[in-house]
Amino acid sequence: MKGFGGEWREVILKDIFDRVTRKNEEHNTNVVTISAQRGFVRQIEQSNIESVKLRGKFIVVKTSDKSNTKNFVKEWYLKHAKSKFHAIASPLIDKFKKYKVEPDSIVLREMPTRWGSCTPKGKIILNPELIKAPKGCIEYVIIHELCHLIHHDHTQRFIDLQTKEMPDWEKWKSKLEILLA
Repeated sequence: MKGFGGEWREVILKDIFDRVTRKNEEHNTNVVTISAQRGFVRQIEQSNIESVKLRGKFIVVKTSDKSNTKNFVKEWYLKHAKSKFHAIASPLIDKFKKYKVEPDSIVLREMPTRWGSCTPKGKIILNPELIKAPKGCIEYVIIHELCHLIHHDHTQRFIDLQTKEMPDWEKWKSKLEILLA
């Protein structure tokens, strides 16, 4: 392997940031707690130090300018996606070497309707939004794309290979569709 390289979610985040700004102005406060689901900002704290951290199941953003929050969170997700996807993909790629295949590269790209893709030349493309899913879902997408290095379509041979390499893939596919659809 050579390298590692939702519109609706933006609308929700914009709405949250707008409410945060109004709430700050109404209550003259620097810390706002937002009821949040996995992957959403829970706190935005005014600070001279810029940071994004995971605190439990929630994201806490410290910034001197709240208008930068959306970009900070997006950059944070991308950084963590690169690291985590590489760690998850490496042993799976090694496992697929028995089929004499290896991806040319794995890159991250925002895709509005897909979690992953595989080019005819062997480049695997993963949606960075996958970072918000459990490890099993990420493994499912990577295995699915690795199977495409052997079978370029969704024939029964493809399904059989995917089932051999991940017997419970249907469970993870369903969970992914429910969690992030």
